[in-house]
Amino acid sequence: MGSFSQDFPFGIMDVVELLHLHIRRRQADSAYTDCPFCGDRRGKMNVNFIKNVWRCNYCGEHGGMLNLYARVNNTTNSEAYREICDALQAGDTSWGYGQAENINPGAGVPSGNLCAGSQKETGISQAERAGPQEIHQTYSLLLETLSLTSAHRAHLRSEKRGLSDEQIDSLGV
Repeated sequence: MGSFSQDFPFGIMDVVELLHLHIRRRQADSAYTDCPFCGDRRGKMNVNFIKNVWRCNYCGEHGGMLNLYARVNNTTNSEAYREICDALQAGDTSWGYGQAENINPGAGVPSGNLCAGSQKETGISQAERAGPQEIHQTYSLLLETLSLTSAHRAHLRSEKRGLSDEQIDSLGV
């Protein structure tokens, strides 16, 4: 499926928008949406817009972008391709990709007439990883804001963990 998905003039996020799937979370190379097959409304369906594939982590359904559109609309993959291109070329702005100035940055895809052009979907670039000292400082500040509940303290003192109150306090737990 790898090289074939690059031959399409649109990406899976175009299909997601066209199907009006509710996006719950976005990541650098994917998004989590509600699943149209099992009806899950917690964002368990992962849509990878680098590979142009999807998989529901709840019901296990999976496939490519044409398969997603075809299964939702009960049609064939070739008919799905034609319908998607028709929607893109018609300039249907109700799902966000009709005009050149309309850009949906979270989707990672510049809008416009993708069936007629050669624009490809790109991932959201990630920031450089912070250095060890900065990571340590950030986590230390985060941990300072947390408090230890009596139930957790009791668990740390239990036979399973075996810590004393002095050890717990010295560790800053």
